[in-house]
Amino acid sequence: MRTDDLKLFMTVVELGSFSAAAEAMDLPRANVSRRINELEKRLGSTLFTRTTRKLSLTPIGQELYQRFEILMPQLDAALDSARSQSLHPVGKVKLGLLPEAELILHPLLQQFMTRYPRISLEVYISTLGYQDIITQGLDLSLHAGQLEDSSFVARSMGRFGRALYASPEYLSQNGCPEKLTDLAHHRLLGFRWPDGRTERHWHFEDASVPVEATLISNSMTYLRRATLDGTGICHLPELQAFQHVQSGELVPLLTDIKSPQEEVWLVYRDRMGLSHGARLLMEWLLTEVPKITA
Repeated sequence: MRTDDLKLFMTVVELGSFSAAAEAMDLPRANVSRRINELEKRLGSTLFTRTTRKLSLTPIGQELYQRFEILMPQLDAALDSARSQSLHPVGKVKLGLLPEAELILHPLLQQFMTRYPRISLEVYISTLGYQDIITQGLDLSLHAGQLEDSSFVARSMGRFGRALYASPEYLSQNGCPEKLTDLAHHRLLGFRWPDGRTERHWHFEDASVPVEATLISNSMTYLRRATLDGTGICHLPELQAFQHVQSGELVPLLTDIKSPQEEVWLVYRDRMGLSHGARLLMEWLLTEVPKITA
């Protein structure tokens, strides 16, 4: 049942005839008559009593008019609000980010807020990925690796891994490794995992090398800063090093040796439960991230 047909019915009642409604709405009279007949067929009830002199409402027509006299302004207001939301989206979106993704996504989030100035963002940094969606009330969250809960919806943002990096200053003072075994003669920066384990090996697709780290941290952000400062060589997430490679602050090493990659997902709880703002942010990231990482 179309809203326009119900509005036409209301206009006919208020103006008292098909002809007056047709003139007011700039429609052929036959068109008005046909649409009212079709509305009656869909409802299975006669709405008007038609005589040569007068058009009057049946009891069912009278009840329908009285109800929609109240409901129609509310419907119009709701539709106006929806149209306004589409043109000028308003709201708040809570987004969970992995620590290593903050660098590459921050400029995109700034662009999104410029594009949609009435949408506010709350950004939550966590290593737990989608598990924080419920505990922190997030709308969307980044997650790396396998998803163990099939009740979530996940959209792929691409596959990413880690790679070896050092600063130009470190390399000028200590030389550049030409093979994995050369790493034993360099200062290495190691990561401590959330469960307390310290990296003992750096794993690659066809090999692994033991790591005797001269600096250990449970923060990749701290290790990235130490690498930029020339402290040593680090096996950093590509997402964290990306912009520094572009600026020349970091140099990728042994680029023919690849690390295993993990899928990075944008995860949310319920496809129907996403707000308009969250959907806009999701589509923005899924569109813009591949442009950068390509």
